[in-house]
Amino acid sequence: MKRILALAVLLLTAGFLFANPPSFGTIGYDAATKYLTVQVNHDITVSPVKDPTKHFVKEATISVNGIKVVVQSYTSQEDAKGLTIVSRLILNKGDKVDITALCNLRGEASASYMIP
Repeated sequence: MKRILALAVLLLTAGFLFANPPSFGTIGYDAATKYLTVQVNHDITVSPVKDPTKHFVKEATISVNGIKVVVQSYTSQEDAKGLTIVSRLILNKGDKVDITALCNLRGEASASYMIP
């Protein structure tokens, strides 16, 4: 009975133990359209939990000059490689944009981008 219980606990926590945190790809701002585009890499194909409805970026936060302006929650990601965040923001040259992405199982990533 103890072995079965131990095996059950191991199987239930395996996804959490081997979950991978997100990272960032391309971050860019189009001043003409006012769109900030952020590629969040979260390759779940290297994880035991390969289903993007069960292992995904659950939240993304965008702050401008230290002020939180966007908090977006997700219940899945676009595909097994990650997702793209597109937000319409009025930003100025020199503004500092901080982005944080949080995995629903484990880990988070942060990146900064200065508006050119």
